[in-house]
Amino acid sequence: GLLAAAATAGLSLLVVDLIAALTAGETSDRAAYVLVLGLLAPAGCLTAVGLARSGGAPRGDAGRGSAVLAALLVLATFVLRRVADTAGAGVSLSLLVTVLGLGAAAAAWRRAGARAGWLSRLALAAWRPQAIVACQLTAALLVLGPILPLTAWLRGAVLALILAALLLVRRPGLERGPGRLLDLAGVALIALVLTDLSVVTQPASFPFFGQFHHNFFLAPVSDILHGKALLVETIPPYGPGLHVALAAVFSVVPLGYATFGLIVMALTSVQYAVLYVALRVAGAPFVLALGAVLGIVAACVYSSFAPPVLLPSTVGARHLPGYIVALAAVLAASGTPSAARWRILALAGLAVAGAWSAEALVFSLAAWLGAAGVRCGAEAQSRASGLRALAAESGWGVLAAATGVGLLSAGVVAWTGEAPEWGAYLDYIRAYNSWPQFAIAAQPWAPVLLAGAVYTLSLVGLGAALPVAGRGGTPRSALAAIAAFTLLGAATLSYAVTRSDDFAVLSVATPAAVVVVLWATLLLGLGSGRRSLAAALAAALVPGLLLGAGWSGMRQRLHDTAPGLLVAGVPALVDALQTSWAGPPVLGQAREAENVLRRVTTPRAAVLLGPDLQVEALMRARTANALPLGHPVSDSLVGERTRARLDGAIRQLPVCTPLLTQIDLVAAVRAAPVPDTITIPALESIRGAFRLTRVHVSRSGLLTARLVPKRAPRNLRCPPVPR
Repeated sequence: GLLAAAATAGLSLLVVDLIAALTAGETSDRAAYVLVLGLLAPAGCLTAVGLARSGGAPRGDAGRGSAVLAALLVLATFVLRRVADTAGAGVSLSLLVTVLGLGAAAAAWRRAGARAGWLSRLALAAWRPQAIVACQLTAALLVLGPILPLTAWLRGAVLALILAALLLVRRPGLERGPGRLLDLAGVALIALVLTDLSVVTQPASFPFFGQFHHNFFLAPVSDILHGKALLVETIPPYGPGLHVALAAVFSVVPLGYATFGLIVMALTSVQYAVLYVALRVAGAPFVLALGAVLGIVAACVYSSFAPPVLLPSTVGARHLPGYIVALAAVLAASGTPSAARWRILALAGLAVAGAWSAEALVFSLAAWLGAAGVRCGAEAQSRASGLRALAAESGWGVLAAATGVGLLSAGVVAWTGEAPEWGAYLDYIRAYNSWPQFAIAAQPWAPVLLAGAVYTLSLVGLGAALPVAGRGGTPRSALAAIAAFTLLGAATLSYAVTRSDDFAVLSVATPAAVVVVLWATLLLGLGSGRRSLAAALAAALVPGLLLGAGWSGMRQRLHDTAPGLLVAGVPALVDALQTSWAGPPVLGQAREAENVLRRVTTPRAAVLLGPDLQVEALMRARTANALPLGHPVSDSLVGERTRARLDGAIRQLPVCTPLLTQIDLVAAVRAAPVPDTITIPALESIRGAFRLTRVHVSRSGLLTARLVPKRAPRNLRCPPVPR
């Protein structure tokens, strides 16, 4: 396992460097991601499995020491890479280190049959909890060193000491009875911390930024609720199943930004509650599991440059299905009497994920394959039989996901009588992933590379540990959790491959932190009750540093959560919830546009406004656009398809169709954060086919008109728009 990890780490770093030298930008990032996590890491895992099955994998403390040595080797390559990049010799030094590392691994392998005692002695000598502390501190310095002030490091050290002291407090029988109450209290605390009400408590921060991100979700939901067919007339960019679920909720809850914020954070609360349960199932003590989840929330959720409720694509709405499938798959791989029922639940979760979104499907399948791989590897008699069993489990997972897609498609056909346009949805995904506004290439020693190293090393370690899963004190549920979150994290990391800024890395760093905590729990034997002071410190270091790093950000955000508002008084919390339910307008012209649209019901009005105003006006008026244009920015991603549908719809507009637009429409469109390439051409097409009979111009610049075909008689009179 040690040799495989060293070779995999060296090759991976060399591949990343060589690709970066040959090409640049998105191509380099994607190629490195596919080659390292799609080829080298699985190859290293299989190599480690073969070594372990042949008796080459050390057991007990020697095995733990091998894992620590492998981690130190990987981190050493990153330290050398940072030094080399500073000196301007990155590729050359990486090549030298790789050649030397592979040469040493080959020499050790050749001598392993006769005299491998030195390797075992080295591994035994390396097994110290202090070595795990060294690994974690080195990784933290690599990622956080340039950006964290000294006070954050000191705060993290103090919090780690407090967590370690709590870990040493053991009371027999606490895991039953009172322990269950503690778990419920932990889940409740996580949920309360994640009740972000910034939409109503900080209304000035919402327009232009939060509204822009919310509209990608709410515009398709509004269309679905007001008669437009899913995957036929409206294509949801974040997944059809997700938008169907949101539409179902909004059929009983007022449709609005604040209520959507409540739903987003409720889904996020469930996501992190599931994560807490997964850590507990894997053997993490209560204090460590709760500290780790709160640390991840502080560092990865609340340390972003904006409140999480303003960025719904980075939290539970996008990631929840993968976490639920991961937990169910871990329980299915545990070997307990209820494992069969959990397997059925995991497959049902895959069916939901298949309909939810393409990303949820990929994340969920990855988690399923990880946990299933541990189960198949532990039960198989040979590597070949294990691979066959894993292939069968993969087939069941794909079949479950296909069933979910098929059921959703059948529902669309039954509801609309038309086949769903899955191709248009995939076009949205391709266009979004290639959006130049979000393309940021990784730096030579960016944190995203270290996250990839965590998953690569974890896969190799899993390969070495699989043959002894369930035996020798290695619990299968712990390895299944590590495997599920390793593959889930590797799949999630794809989001940051071409968006390697701090914000994107934070949004996908949760699985990496979880994998580190799970490996520390397993290697330190915390699940079996062994808790020395050094082991407690080693286990508490990562949660403590995460809490220290994210403390200031979380402290600022906590004022806008339910506990923070409750501290200010019960009326403050009640007022925030009532305001959320009432949904006051965000933009000043929204209520006026709403009133116009409510007065015009027959025929349905054509609406061409600034992107954010258009979505809010239609949503508040509880109507849909007569034009196939729900969210102009989203529709601009697939401009050719949208323009073709617009041309057909404009030709079929009834005589005297009301038009709601703005006098300063061009300026409003240009003010959008990203290009809207649809609205102005649509207005020009309407002007080419119709005469605009002006009805009313408001003081704020809203223009109401009737559309009269140019071929219609000049004396044609349209009914007035009610005032």
